[in-house]
Amino acid sequence: MTISVGCSDRDPASLPEARGNIEPMVFDDAYHPDVYFQAFFETHVTAVNTDSVYAYGGLAADGARSLKFNIPPQGSALGLYTGGVLTSGSARDMADFNALTFYARANFPVTLDVAGFGNDNTGNSLYEAGRNGIALTQDWTFVVVPIPDSSKLLSERGLFTFAESTEDAHPEGYDIWIDEIQYATLAISKCSALR
Repeated sequence: MTISVGCSDRDPASLPEARGNIEPMVFDDAYHPDVYFQAFFETHVTAVNTDSVYAYGGLAADGARSLKFNIPPQGSALGLYTGGVLTSGSARDMADFNALTFYARANFPVTLDVAGFGNDNTGNSLYEAGRNGIALTQDWTFVVVPIPDSSKLLSERGLFTFAESTEDAHPEGYDIWIDEIQYATLAISKCSALR
């Protein structure tokens, strides 16, 4: 019996580091296959649905879809507010991106309380960031949430965070639509985390 042992001059330390799942898409007409919604505690747990009426670019003809977030009336038994996260079943490597982007609209002019990323709804999130006070109208608005330091997002499951409480101007509640949620590399002059 002969045993052959191969030798190599290659240094393992010089090999490129293995990367995780580098997938930018979160929602575009449907949830990405490994993405699902988790509502926050004491929120309107059935508030988020895939909507077949509105989509970015017009009415949702030809199979286009958006996410519809229902904001309950003030004092509603449905929940104190609408909020939750889109999480990934497997962690993603987001180091190549510097922004989370999406389109949003509402059926009234409102100010979205917060949208962001990094919250995986476990209570152990390390790198949560977002934008507060995002003005929305009945027209689609392109929203950019800068990533302050993407080199820390090497194993992230919290892909999109959303929270909105009913505004005094619309105590009866309203709807917000969000579409084309994805990570991107944009020319952003200054990135800052808004907690």
